[in-house]
Amino acid sequence: MITDFKKSDLVRQGILHAREASGSGFHLEAITTWESLIWEGMARYIASRTGKAVEVSTSLNALLQRLKKIEEEYELNADEKTLCGLRHQVDTWRKRREEAVHSLALIEEGKHHTFKDKVSLQVQYARNGEALFKEIKELLEALKIS
Repeated sequence: MITDFKKSDLVRQGILHAREASGSGFHLEAITTWESLIWEGMARYIASRTGKAVEVSTSLNALLQRLKKIEEEYELNADEKTLCGLRHQVDTWRKRREEAVHSLALIEEGKHHTFKDKVSLQVQYARNGEALFKEIKELLEALKIS
């Protein structure tokens, strides 16, 4: 039987899943889930602002570029400016997330070399992803975007 969930139910379940994954040591799973939640929040804002749904295949980087375009082309209130301004933090997190996800077995000059160090980075990036999502979620609530 297929149940029709509200978006808020799916987001709430995603939050719980990311926290459980991190708490169980599955930090890459948590990072991926936070990325999905961040993407979803930004896509909701873009759709509400432009009137056009965002394709699921759109990358996080492409969403950040759309936020930049919105910031340049639209008159924004303070919360919208803050939300669009988060694109810099999200982009930095996105790049570091790439490092956490793809460099587990990679040895690079001047970078963390031990497996334990790399797992510590995963923990940090999972926490940073949660903090970014929380900020985005609060801004969407202030903007009354559901």
